[in-house]
Amino acid sequence: MLKNLLTIRVLVCLVIPVVLFGCGPTSNKAISPRLLERSAFEMPVDKSVAVHTGSDKEVEAGEMTPSKESVSFSRKVIKEGQISFRTQDLAATRVRIDKLLKQHEGFVVEENQFRYGDRIEQRLVLRVPADKFDSLLEAITKGIERLDSRHVTVQDVTEKYLDFKSRLRTKKELEDRYRQLLSKATTVKDMLAIEEQMSKLREDIESIEGKLKYLQNRIDYSTLTVTFYERRSSLTGFTSQLSERLISGWNNLIWFALGLVEVWPFILIALILIFAVRAIRRGRRNRKQD
Repeated sequence: MLKNLLTIRVLVCLVIPVVLFGCGPTSNKAISPRLLERSAFEMPVDKSVAVHTGSDKEVEAGEMTPSKESVSFSRKVIKEGQISFRTQDLAATRVRIDKLLKQHEGFVVEENQFRYGDRIEQRLVLRVPADKFDSLLEAITKGIERLDSRHVTVQDVTEKYLDFKSRLRTKKELEDRYRQLLSKATTVKDMLAIEEQMSKLREDIESIEGKLKYLQNRIDYSTLTVTFYERRSSLTGFTSQLSERLISGWNNLIWFALGLVEVWPFILIALILIFAVRAIRRGRRNRKQD
């Protein structure tokens, strides 16, 4: 019995090396993308190239276990607001808002002005650092004549932000693994296959970085839409509208005259035809009378 066990162990020791060396990479075929990605995930990470933040199983599953830094991560919120109020002096209110905006390190991204009868309205879209949003809002609404509306929204995007960060970290780690595979590739086909996967991965990384940058900008700078208006007296509004209508009518008359001058050859031909037709008719009448 003991002799049989020894014989089996000797056979196993001889067969295993043969199987391992016989299954080596002797084919010149290019590596498939799925096998290549799997190889990149399963290969050990070179600490000099990438920093590993999770287990290989977590990376392969596409999910990262939240680290202590993630657990204690501060909330990421997007704050936006809209206010509307009446003022006695539109220009003075604009100067005051510009002064307050400069004090709070904000800036104007959009400006519009409208007129509805006796109402002149101005609308400003402001961007201000998130930590100074509340103080700017209070400073603008302080001492105003009449506040028509005030609306503030706070959107929590912490989960979305952490998801972008996790996906970006995972793809960058995979890119580092691809670089290691590329340095160990021995055939041109394998090199081309790896470079193709790295190109697609780089597009994904740049796309996520762009989305993360846009989201971070909305988090860092809050948006405040300020609408303020001034009402003029009805007499002033009527006088202004009457003046505008007179000017508009005069302009239309000028354009009509210019249009006639532009088509004068056709008018001349039409007049000649009219006179010719009348002359022919008169000639026929005279003949009948004779």
